[in-house]
Amino acid sequence: MIVISDIDRYISTTWGASIRLEAGVPKEVGQDLGLLCLQEGCKEHKPHSIKDKKPSEPIRARDEKGHFIPDDPSTPDINEAYVDGKAPVKKKTVAKKTTKKKTTNK
Repeated sequence: MIVISDIDRYISTTWGASIRLEAGVPKEVGQDLGLLCLQEGCKEHKPHSIKDKKPSEPIRARDEKGHFIPDDPSTPDINEAYVDGKAPVKKKTVAKKTTKKKTTNK
């Protein structure tokens, strides 16, 4: 549970656990401490769901059976293989340097 307080608070339990909350700063606590914080006037902080956030990597499009949808080559400006229609940017590979083997003359 994530709780947030409007003022600085120090909450302690009868079994010895304690927590310090700063005003306006969300803090993740266990269920038991969270319920105690709510009783003391804190509020439960519910961040936006993950689906609302934009993913860092594009999501592949799938059909009803869950199989990947291929890109249609007749539409070069839209990539149907991805949900938003944009393919991920390909990373440039760095060529490895090769060194010649040293030969020893005896």
